[in-house]
Amino acid sequence: MILILMTPAYHSTWFHPTEIMVFNDTNQTRFIVENGLMTAKGELASLLGILTQLCMSILAIASVPAVGYLLNWREWRFIQSKLGTFTLMLAIGHVIAVTLPR
Repeated sequence: MILILMTPAYHSTWFHPTEIMVFNDTNQTRFIVENGLMTAKGELASLLGILTQLCMSILAIASVPAVGYLLNWREWRFIQSKLGTFTLMLAIGHVIAVTLPR
């Protein structure tokens, strides 16, 4: 859902603003245009979100009983415990990156 709404209009702190100055004879007009360059905060939040989604997909596939029967105990336990903990840490990092101040 966030990939659909990833625009400067919704996430203004994730993108660098660009100012364009237009000079007339009588006055000066300044337009602020949002362009597509992301800040470090936006890139970090996007990266952690995508990695979290990937790890959650692997956990979900391994949780399906038909796939779980194909794994031995050591593989299933590694996926559910180690990868689950790593996914939780990625998700916490994503939330922290999203809530960082500008």
